[in-house]
Amino acid sequence: MHLETARCRPFEFMVDMVCILGVFSAIFGLFQYFWFWQFGPETQMLIPYVLLSTTNARITGMYGQPNLFALFLILVLLACSYRYIHADVQASRLVSRHGWLRLIPVALIAFVFFQTGSRNGMLSLSLIGCLVAYFVLKGRYLSNFRQMVGRLLPLLGGLLVGYGLYRLMALDGGATRSMVSAGGDVSIDTRFVLWYSSLLMGLEHPWAGVGFGNFNYFLADTQVVAQEKIRLLYEARSYTNWSHNEYLQMLAEGGIPAFLLFTGLALWILKRLIYGVVKEGRGDDPAYVYSHLMLLPFFFMAFFSWPFRFAPLLALFAVFLGCALAHGPTVTWSPSRATRVTFQGVALCALALTIFLATLEAKAAALRDALREGQTVEESFTDFQQLAYNPQTRYVTLTRILPQLTQQVLESQDKTQALRLIPFAEDLAEMERAYWQWLLLSRLYFLVGLLDEARAAAEMSIHQQPVHEPAWQFLHYIDMTRAARATGRPIESFFPGAVPADHLFLENDHGGNRTAQPE
Repeated sequence: MHLETARCRPFEFMVDMVCILGVFSAIFGLFQYFWFWQFGPETQMLIPYVLLSTTNARITGMYGQPNLFALFLILVLLACSYRYIHADVQASRLVSRHGWLRLIPVALIAFVFFQTGSRNGMLSLSLIGCLVAYFVLKGRYLSNFRQMVGRLLPLLGGLLVGYGLYRLMALDGGATRSMVSAGGDVSIDTRFVLWYSSLLMGLEHPWAGVGFGNFNYFLADTQVVAQEKIRLLYEARSYTNWSHNEYLQMLAEGGIPAFLLFTGLALWILKRLIYGVVKEGRGDDPAYVYSHLMLLPFFFMAFFSWPFRFAPLLALFAVFLGCALAHGPTVTWSPSRATRVTFQGVALCALALTIFLATLEAKAAALRDALREGQTVEESFTDFQQLAYNPQTRYVTLTRILPQLTQQVLESQDKTQALRLIPFAEDLAEMERAYWQWLLLSRLYFLVGLLDEARAAAEMSIHQQPVHEPAWQFLHYIDMTRAARATGRPIESFFPGAVPADHLFLENDHGGNRTAQPE
């Protein structure tokens, strides 16, 4: 079979779309990088609903997370490889003296990829490169290698130029260099704690796991045991929904059956690619090779990240999985009229349910925006209560909106509103048991005068994260307040300096931000 004739039209369309979107995404990522270089860290979106801000030189792109964005860029690089090597129209369109122009988009994508600082992405790209090199050396892929050198040069040249620019930028003040090393030790330690915690959950619930979506709930207590057993720093404890290893998280949440199914899928795809290229001679079918290659970054990066928990990447995986399976045996199914009508009815019901749930999510987002713009707790409480009692929006309402309401109540020291928020704060602390949630609850208790409950909640916060200084400071203030009431002495006499006026707002609180996780 000739190399240029065995091409899959639907797969080509997907490759073209990935290439186009990848170039635009790389441009946005470059804009994000130079914005940080010029103006420093940003807390707001740079382009509303398109590009998130960044707090360091690592490019996060439209995904807002460098590792996930690096995975998408690997797919873009693979799509460019397919077009550059196997697209005869493009290969013959430019004369040789203008061929160097083709390395520009690859250089742009490569620079942004390296600037993500994703070690996981680098490892995944290297493993894929080694696998392709193995196929070439075996003579099973690009058998007419010498004829392909002209098409490979723009691709390899773009990668080298992108890497060279990345290293050149690293010489200018160390901004690029710091992006990889910042917090590296804590990030690695945190991963070890999360992985060991996942293993403990899997061993305690081997057959059914702890349930999908319950990782964060069981992590609160399990990571305490894990951190003490492997003797890492207290800073290694984390507040996150992800194990940063899909295989171990499958074991923790779904037990051994889920772990075997997920691992089996990864091994089956790898075996299907290697066997098809080496044994069956499918290396002459570029669509077969690349539709399988584009699945491998997901499983490689799953060792250190959570690509299957992120909806945009999961959708891409499903598309390329369909392209890969299209190269297998054809199964024809002709459903009856009743079956088609049933499927159409189910699809319409699913669409209606999706629209209804989307309206609820939009209502929660609107309430968050209104609070940011200055809407009071009293004006917001009715909507908040309705959202908090709705199972669909309860989680986001308690984790995202409740901290905003609590902050307003503490600033105004409104005891009436604090009493109304305490039951919800108790539910949140019992639901996830994160240290910052216990501290929020402690401050609400203190505001309404429940010192014993406030002290117990502060101790729970310290138990979950012993190095969280605001919890220790607040516990000390609670003790001094109790001593002042017991002795009748003014509280000023218990502090050698000034009494902290902002005892309810001691800084460096987590505040409901979910970024306390390894990069």
